[in-house]
Amino acid sequence: MSRNLIWKMLLVCTFVLAGCQSNPIPDEEVVVSGQSIDSVKHTASQPQYPATQPPRTIVYQTRPLVLYFLSDDMFKRTRTEIPYYRNGEIVYLEEHVFRQHDEGHQPWKANGIDVVTAGSSNLTGEDLPYEEAEILYRGKMLKTKSGIVLRRITNENVEMTVPGIGKYKFYLTAPEGTSILFIRKIMLYPEVVA
Repeated sequence: MSRNLIWKMLLVCTFVLAGCQSNPIPDEEVVVSGQSIDSVKHTASQPQYPATQPPRTIVYQTRPLVLYFLSDDMFKRTRTEIPYYRNGEIVYLEEHVFRQHDEGHQPWKANGIDVVTAGSSNLTGEDLPYEEAEILYRGKMLKTKSGIVLRRITNENVEMTVPGIGKYKFYLTAPEGTSILFIRKIMLYPEVVA
């Protein structure tokens, strides 16, 4: 999938889902490792370059694109009426999904990094980002062979860095009466090569 196509898809998602925005989380509330978003820089682990080319320093735009957002009012609805983001589609979970989870089935739905991994592969720019990938998973971080890195900041706040695209921030919330986490906000900080 070409990067131009990915950006066009992101742009369409931004416009389509912009109607869900009504009460965004202010940028100043988003903190990574004690630093404000404006000061975050990341040196990506890149392939080895010949001695004539220095490694690239990756910097992320300070103003994010909000790709998806659910307001607090959405979480006042019954849990079967709350939109559930799954790989670019909006679905509604049926009551039996919540009952099964209460009985111990699909415990991953209460783990933020697992919810983001399963529900956001459409944002990676790869058709099957986790298939046959060498994955390093230690509960707080997941890294694929292609360089995609997911980090658990808290159970409800997960970052996903995708080489060549940027850094995504995911905010999750469990509606009242369940521990199943719903993605409530997705922000993209596009990559800028310095």
